[in-house]
Amino acid sequence: EKTKIMLRIRRFQRRHTRNSINQCKPHLKRVMDNLPRDSFNVWYSSQHNPSHFVLAKKVLFDEVDDSLIPVSRSSMMNNLELLRDAIQKKDLKQTNILRKHMLQITSKEYHIYIYRVLIKNYSKMGTESQVHGTLAKMKENGIKRDRIIEKNLAMFYLRTDNRKKIYTYNRLYQEGKILGWDSALGNWFISFFVKNKDNRNMNIWIDLLDKHRKLLTNDTCSVLINAYLESESGEEKGFRILRYIKRKKIRINSRLANSVINLLQHDDKKLDKFVEKCNENQVKFDIYSYSKLVEIYGKRNDMDKVINYVKTIMKNKMELNDHLYSILLKTLTINKNTQAVLLLKNEILQKQPPSNQVVYSSLLSALEKLKQIRIFLEVFNHMKKEKCPLNIYICSVLIRVLGRNKMVEQLNYVLKEMESKSILHNELSYHSLIIAYSTIFRYLCPEKINIILQEMKDRNMEIPPQIWGLLLHVYFNHSNFKEFERTLEMMNREKVRFNIKIYHFILEYIIVKRDWNRFKQTLLEMEANNIKWVSDTYITVIIAYTQFQQYDDADETIKKLEDNNIQWNTYGFNRLLTLYSQSGQIDTIYRLLNSVDEKIPDTVSYNILIGCCAKNGYYVRMVEMFEGLKDKFTPDTSTYEHLIVNLVRLTKLEKARYYYEQMTYAGIFPSSKINKFVKTAYKHFDEDKLTELQWIQKKNLK
Repeated sequence: EKTKIMLRIRRFQRRHTRNSINQCKPHLKRVMDNLPRDSFNVWYSSQHNPSHFVLAKKVLFDEVDDSLIPVSRSSMMNNLELLRDAIQKKDLKQTNILRKHMLQITSKEYHIYIYRVLIKNYSKMGTESQVHGTLAKMKENGIKRDRIIEKNLAMFYLRTDNRKKIYTYNRLYQEGKILGWDSALGNWFISFFVKNKDNRNMNIWIDLLDKHRKLLTNDTCSVLINAYLESESGEEKGFRILRYIKRKKIRINSRLANSVINLLQHDDKKLDKFVEKCNENQVKFDIYSYSKLVEIYGKRNDMDKVINYVKTIMKNKMELNDHLYSILLKTLTINKNTQAVLLLKNEILQKQPPSNQVVYSSLLSALEKLKQIRIFLEVFNHMKKEKCPLNIYICSVLIRVLGRNKMVEQLNYVLKEMESKSILHNELSYHSLIIAYSTIFRYLCPEKINIILQEMKDRNMEIPPQIWGLLLHVYFNHSNFKEFERTLEMMNREKVRFNIKIYHFILEYIIVKRDWNRFKQTLLEMEANNIKWVSDTYITVIIAYTQFQQYDDADETIKKLEDNNIQWNTYGFNRLLTLYSQSGQIDTIYRLLNSVDEKIPDTVSYNILIGCCAKNGYYVRMVEMFEGLKDKFTPDTSTYEHLIVNLVRLTKLEKARYYYEQMTYAGIFPSSKINKFVKTAYKHFDEDKLTELQWIQKKNLK
């Protein structure tokens, strides 16, 4: 009889729908009507998972309402899964029904399994009141907490950052009073102690994991590397974790890849090798990994790799996030890729939902540096229309650009918006405001600047060296030497620490004033303050020595610049060439052009050389130098003006016509001076040709 019951019940267990259970009811009842109920208990006690049978028995004898739970999922495991789903869905009614019903139909010895599920899922949901309520019921029913429940409680306190409980569990686990911790819990403890900079406990857990031959997970390795990078001289420890990853062959996921990329960003060879290995092992980078790689290779000016990574992002249909937009804008701006910046601008303006403030700040800065003022105003008007929220960084860029371009109405709008949104000025916005006022209110500039300085003092803000340097720059450019001297006195009174830029303006001022003694005194002061010279410093000092007719000192300074491997900058280089051209030193200019890096000279540099030849009457040499150097630069109107005007003066009319035609077909529009002289070149020759060339020029201009 017992065998018959077992067979019937097993058939019953195979059914998975309410209909099949209803079909089984009469057949099972017919078998069980002649049996005592004790037979059920005998079978029940012999099974590992008896709740299914007990529930079936209760349903068959109508001892419980089967509408409370789906009878088709009436096994112990299935009901535990239903209980877990109800908790995760935050369905309180269904959770209480299932909990009460399962506690009712199972014996007390099996209640621990139900409480495990309750504690585990309540702890994941972070509901402290429900966790403590469940613990109170366990205590009330006399059920002791086992190691699994203790582990889930420890994980819960780690998630909710309950420091008191975390340190209690940490002590109990380390002393061995609670057993059964695993690698996951150890990694949670390590992450917590890393976050709180508790190196002692962090190292204890790392040793425990190592002692019990349990691995650090890839996520914990990532957390440790990030923590070491934030600490002083932590790179060495970071590389130790990297060696551990290689030795233990820990699988690299996207989060760990991010951390390793941050660790290796200053080591080009190791980074390239790591990225190559990740590609071989088909590690899927996330958008943050690609963002970091784009940023690193962008700083190296390796645009091929930047473009490849952007293509990979597009290919994998990964959405460009705001962080990546910002990095791309900065990278493209450094490489002066205006076309790509404008394409990104279109995407950012069309993006829904709109990008955050950081992206707009980066976009406006990029357009400012690329001198795309019309597009800058287009973005500004779009922000006004869409009512994009402003921050201090966006306002600073807007104030600076609108002020420089004398757009007073728009500038007043930005200042009113800052006032209405209670956006307080900081050092950056005050810096931009001084630039704006120095452009718009040229003669009232000192009064406006004094108001800004007074406002900063009223707010107990320390005036940084950048603003003091800007004031000197403004007054020097306006030739307001009285205010320049007054500002220097204020700086000495306030005991401002002079930086290299401030010394540059002082040296420029001394050159204009031609004060040799003060120049020597300033150089000694720079040496006493351990001011490190940069490219602009060397150029300014060379110019000063040349103007003070100290040519030996100038040559010695040039030699120092070359010996220290300091790169020239284009602006300073052109200033020096201009100075040499004024004294007719053609050979010196030619030598400097050939000795510096090819990226330093621009069209202006070569125009200075050609202009110097023309000015000093070396016309043949001028043509020879142009023909020899034309592959190194792109000639402009000024270049052709030097050539054509001086060739016409020499009556080298055929050569003048040749360059005029070359200029026209290159799409360069002539200056009025060229047009005046070129009529002489074509007079009595081919005036129809001149008319044709002028028609081409007008077409090119349109």
